[in-house]
Amino acid sequence: GELKHYEQMSENLPVQFSSFTAMQTSVNSVEIGWVTQTENDMRGFYVLKSETEDLASASRFSDLIPASNTVSAHEYVCEDKEVEPNKRYWYWIEALSMSDNSTVTASQSVVLREFEDPEEEVPEFALETGLADVYPNPFNPPVNISFFMDEESVEQNEKAEIMIYNVKGQEVHRRDLGIKSASGMYTISWNGNDKEGKECGSGIYFVKFTAGEHSSFKKSIKLK
Repeated sequence: GELKHYEQMSENLPVQFSSFTAMQTSVNSVEIGWVTQTENDMRGFYVLKSETEDLASASRFSDLIPASNTVSAHEYVCEDKEVEPNKRYWYWIEALSMSDNSTVTASQSVVLREFEDPEEEVPEFALETGLADVYPNPFNPPVNISFFMDEESVEQNEKAEIMIYNVKGQEVHRRDLGIKSASGMYTISWNGNDKEGKECGSGIYFVKFTAGEHSSFKKSIKLK
């Protein structure tokens, strides 16, 4: 792909991401998926890839993936077969507007595991439905919230939801994550604003995840 230096930009583009995942699907294949909530006047997306977590080392791995420019959720999937076992890869999504302004998401990384039989499916990870990580922590917005949905939760159509509370126990943000059609790790981001769109103050916040009877908390610190 074309080698280019990227910077994570704070400019607000007319696109809102609700999830971004990178998962190993076979011994030499990674599936990169993302969901946008709304798009307007977008040209499309590139998947960026690197063998280090430094965005400046990333290059465009995919061709331009045309934007849907819909006001409802839209799911995108891209497959990477140019990977090797026992290596870690980092991926980003570059969103490009019609006026050629671009912004880059936070990264997702995946370590490829090696299997004796190249055709062997990736074994199920012994993970249960719940919060996986809140990062970076402490954070300057946005903050990434990762959660895992196991097979049982998916089969039972458990609806996932994230709530964020301040130290007084007041709910400042709520995100309906809906019902997931596949098990795996999902990531959303929070821009640090409350329900009215106002920026929350610095301090300690509690992230609560629920799905069916599953419930888990993590503490996060917002910097000024």
